[in-house]
Amino acid sequence: MTFESTIVYKGRIRIMRLLAQNGEVTVNQMIKKTGNNHGVTLKHLRALEKSGVVTQKIVGKTRLWMYAETPRGHKVKDFFRAMEAQE
Repeated sequence: MTFESTIVYKGRIRIMRLLAQNGEVTVNQMIKKTGNNHGVTLKHLRALEKSGVVTQKIVGKTRLWMYAETPRGHKVKDFFRAMEAQE
């Protein structure tokens, strides 16, 4: 799967924008903010994680998602933050 095919979905774009705005986000927060259902949200997160864009950490019983500390994760985060700054 190419990077371009990973980020082409609207649901993934919504997730990446939300992460750029908020840093660490739970799946439930993503569902509320993006309008995606639980299964779709997890599918998008797994694809973004596999491509090196996002990662997760577990704090107690909470699973937090954030941009990965990878070159790709940094570039995507910077792109979405720049887009937010222009709006």
